[in-house]
Amino acid sequence: MSNNYKLAEQIARAYQAGQTLPSPYTSPDDTYYRGGGVRQDMVGYEKFDYHLLPHLTGSTTVYGHYDRGPGTWSDPYDPTPASLGGSPLSVSTTEYRMQREGVLTSLAYQRWNHKIEAGFWFENNLFSQAAKLYPLQEGVTPSNFQRFYENPFAVQWQYTFRTHVYQFHLEDSWSITPKLRVNAGFKSLVSSSSVTTAQSANPINASISASNGFLPQVGVLYRFNRHHEIFADFARNMSAYTASASTGPFSTTQAGFSYIHNKLKPETTNTEELGYRFRNDSVQASLTGYYVDFENRLLASSMSSVIVGNQNVLENVGSVTSRGVEAAATWRFFRN
Repeated sequence: MSNNYKLAEQIARAYQAGQTLPSPYTSPDDTYYRGGGVRQDMVGYEKFDYHLLPHLTGSTTVYGHYDRGPGTWSDPYDPTPASLGGSPLSVSTTEYRMQREGVLTSLAYQRWNHKIEAGFWFENNLFSQAAKLYPLQEGVTPSNFQRFYENPFAVQWQYTFRTHVYQFHLEDSWSITPKLRVNAGFKSLVSSSSVTTAQSANPINASISASNGFLPQVGVLYRFNRHHEIFADFARNMSAYTASASTGPFSTTQAGFSYIHNKLKPETTNTEELGYRFRNDSVQASLTGYYVDFENRLLASSMSSVIVGNQNVLENVGSVTSRGVEAAATWRFFRN
């Protein structure tokens, strides 16, 4: 970023006229005037806890989340029309709006040494993305480049994505002895996404789902005393497809999506952990070894420089394994 508006206009003007760029620059992408992002979030929820029977409790959370923002950069390829300012630059934005609402509810039955819980999660996510162009005044440095813009002079593309998530879980926490506890359960997940095109030279209207009815998880905890404990766990998880114009299965053409639709598989992981924890009044420490096996790893390959905006090619590229050790410590050296 040069933060030099006059220089950015010189580069853009020379490029568009087919002339030599000011030294030492050889490409309009060597430097830009400005770029960045602006975000606005609003989040709210209401949670209800209730006791139905002496051993039966439950909770329900209803939530909503609204998020919007543009990513901006000074575009040397698309000049501002003369009637709107005439600069050889324009403000190019990739804008998004997300509105999601959902509910999480669960029931827990606790009796003897068991706590059995069942729950459900539903979310509706409405997400839109667009690439737009806004005018700049020739020779006048913008007083506020990073902001929310209105009234574009061009819309390059605009898509709307809708995702529904349904997840059920069932688990049991079993205190076998005062020192030994076992947690075991599973979740079932269905995530379905669709895209519709509002405006684009490469329209795409499609849908895809990722689902798995049995994702098991189990964990074991053994406490030697109030200071020392060991743990082990295993979890299988699945990642839903990303619904976006910039990544995921929809970041391609209609023909490209039709080609990969029945070939793609969602990513899954098998994760194993084994560790030790210590705690006293001033120190908490842990040492954990982990092994993660990724299956059906997804990779989105761009067919050109990202700034050009060509469609991606998404494909499963096989498995990836990750092994490691994590050490952590917290020392509370003074009461306050």
